[in-house]
Amino acid sequence: MKEFRKTSGSTSFRAGEPTFFPIRSSGAQGLGTTIRGIFFTSALVVLIGSCSILPGRNTGWDEAIPPQHTFEQLYAGDTLNQALQSEREYLTWVVRFYKGWEIFPLGWDSIQNSVLATIDERHRAKSEKKLEHLGRLIADAWAKHNSIRHINTKMLSIWGGVIEAAAEQKKTPEAIDQITQDVLDLISETLTPTEIRNERYRELLRLKIESDKPLL
Repeated sequence: MKEFRKTSGSTSFRAGEPTFFPIRSSGAQGLGTTIRGIFFTSALVVLIGSCSILPGRNTGWDEAIPPQHTFEQLYAGDTLNQALQSEREYLTWVVRFYKGWEIFPLGWDSIQNSVLATIDERHRAKSEKKLEHLGRLIADAWAKHNSIRHINTKMLSIWGGVIEAAAEQKKTPEAIDQITQDVLDLISETLTPTEIRNERYRELLRLKIESDKPLL
């Protein structure tokens, strides 16, 4: 899927980018529906890309997002991305990752809370720290310029299905650990995007999960 950017008024629009569906329930099934819907939504956004975009809204930093200086430092340390993308644009996409944006107003913070609701209370605090770390990794990688980022929309869709299956099978902490490692390996390019498939997690996590299916 070719990705492009369109600007309408104050709203920057990235077709083919992940957007987050509103969660219909707090259980595992509702969570999976939310994140697995990302890829399908992105395809619809491509189809309506020529339509008018909703007006921009204030997407400022708040307590739901890690400190802004964390991402300013990450941006400053990536000279390749600096040549392709302004700091303002990068930070805008970080905020949208966590808080959502005009097309679908639900971001990582809400998804993280829903994931935690499926985890046994005894393991919740530890899992929360791991999810915060995973969110920072994905936010930084996803917010970069399309031409160099290591995290794409299809991966997010697959991971959503993995988290759903893991929650149903009481393996959410293990799934978080495996996805985190895979994100690190994708960033270091020791893992290729084509390896991110449902079959991988079925084998590594011993999950009962459907095979990869084409979107269209």
